[in-house]
Amino acid sequence: MKRWTKVFALTLTLAALLLALTGCGEKKNTLGGTYVPGTVIAGDGSEQSYDDYIKEGLERTGLLEGSEEYESLKSLTNITYTFEGDGKMTAAMMGMTVEGTYTLEGEQLTMTVNGQDTVGTYDPEKNTITYQNATTDDQLVLVHQEG
Repeated sequence: MKRWTKVFALTLTLAALLLALTGCGEKKNTLGGTYVPGTVIAGDGSEQSYDDYIKEGLERTGLLEGSEEYESLKSLTNITYTFEGDGKMTAAMMGMTVEGTYTLEGEQLTMTVNGQDTVGTYDPEKNTITYQNATTDDQLVLVHQEG
């Protein structure tokens, strides 16, 4: 019986250690997988969904939702960023896919494509990436695409 008690105590100790090392079973988000636009934060701090942002932009040009030209231009706004664990990434936008690299130092994410760096912020709690639009005051928030 004494031997069984020692084995049981050792098993409980190992289980407690395993839970401590894994954050008590909580899932810790890490950069990896595919990210797509979720929201846009304007220079004034207001937020809207990426889809609404694109829709308003296309309508400002006089295009009507549902028209062939509207739908054609809207399809070019589909953006995906895919990050591999080895520091390689791909970016797909405007009907093209390009390869690049990335580094993550703390929460600072640097993406390099064709020799051009884009610096953003990775939020591990929300599993999002935020970066400044190169031509406007807007910030784009990328969200992890499940599945």
